[in-house]
Amino acid sequence: MTETPLAESPESNGLDARTAYELCISMVGEGVESQGYGPFLAVSFDQAEVVRREDGYFWVWADYKNGAGAEQRDDGAAHCIVGGSVASPEWVTMSQASRSYRHQFDSEEPLSNYRG
Repeated sequence: MTETPLAESPESNGLDARTAYELCISMVGEGVESQGYGPFLAVSFDQAEVVRREDGYFWVWADYKNGAGAEQRDDGAAHCIVGGSVASPEWVTMSQASRSYRHQFDSEEPLSNYRG
């Protein structure tokens, strides 16, 4: 079975929770691997926290493991807030975070806290 790229999927006019998760781990994973810490292995969608916020954006928190051997880096989490559409996502934030800081992230934190 061949998977359809996200940007070409028939649902490209909007996001759902799974697509927001996939976009988040794809973008954060690319960043992690570009720093030489690979492979990026995120938890499954069912194990991640994905919340549709009151403003319609999706808040994503997905733990991951990365690295190998002597260059292994501490495990972390992908953290994103994304809205818009699959073809044209509107990113409020996408970042790597330490799992130990999970308690500092609120899924309903005002977007103004992210946009200077």
